[in-house]
Amino acid sequence: MMACSFHCRFLLGGDHGRSKYFPPEEFSPLVESLLPQQVLSIDPCFYFGNLNKVVLSGPWPVEDDTAFVPTPVDTTAVTLPTYVESIRDRLAENIHEMWATNNIEAGWQYGERRDGVRKIHPCLIQFERLPPAEKRYDSQLAVQTLKTVMALGYYLTMDKPPSRIKSVRLPNEPFLQSNGYKPAPLDLSAIALTPKMEELVDQLAENTRNLWAKERILQGWTYGLNEDSDMKRSPHLVPYSKVDDAIKKANRDTASETVRTLLAYGYNLDPPTGEQLEALLAEAAKSKHMAFRTYRVQKNYAVSTGKWPNARWLGTC
Repeated sequence: MMACSFHCRFLLGGDHGRSKYFPPEEFSPLVESLLPQQVLSIDPCFYFGNLNKVVLSGPWPVEDDTAFVPTPVDTTAVTLPTYVESIRDRLAENIHEMWATNNIEAGWQYGERRDGVRKIHPCLIQFERLPPAEKRYDSQLAVQTLKTVMALGYYLTMDKPPSRIKSVRLPNEPFLQSNGYKPAPLDLSAIALTPKMEELVDQLAENTRNLWAKERILQGWTYGLNEDSDMKRSPHLVPYSKVDDAIKKANRDTASETVRTLLAYGYNLDPPTGEQLEALLAEAAKSKHMAFRTYRVQKNYAVSTGKWPNARWLGTC
């Protein structure tokens, strides 16, 4: 039996109050499972719609609670032609130069030990001096990007390569580092992208993020409200639509520079046409199917007035 007026208090951990009973080891409080920008709320799962018309409605808020499984483009069957393979190292080096330029613009400086608070990074050095793991990452990203372009149905053909491509001459302040390094990315300002190339850039940006997320998950990382390298938690292991705008921009800038680098070196990127395009669209549509939940009314009555001692509300997040 419940009085006509009552109050409930929920202790959910985190900033919402200290928990009396802490979660088991390797588990987190409910508040840490929220998506970025999501606000914790407790709502009824069902409401009964129009009972006169025998309509049952629910759940009330429609939440996308499907587990995030990153699915990058499958490139296992793609083999790069020799004339495409030859640009891999130059592409990897320019990826590093652009990364260094963007980080210095954001206030980062060279230092022997990484410090996120003071914005110090040991990789603000020449490409050839990078640690093997970092250099391998840039090379793998370049190869994976080239394979992804081909897996998406684009044809890469070689036109007459330019005699020389200029580099951007950046000012010493703030780009010249204490170790003498100053980034020199390729000058791609004269390379314009068509709407079709812009579409490819968007696809590459999302795929790069999915590759990163898949690699993190394989290393044992899981989603967490805050970055925690000890517990291997990251707030960025979310679907691309929910990724932070700054990260999206960084991924898109890298993809745009990659496509324009290919064009600058004399490569042609011809989009898929005809049956190949239809097959790619059909495969994409298949992977994005929606699941529906159907409710069937078996009894056309319900308790809507008076006492209902067994009434129960369920909380959803």
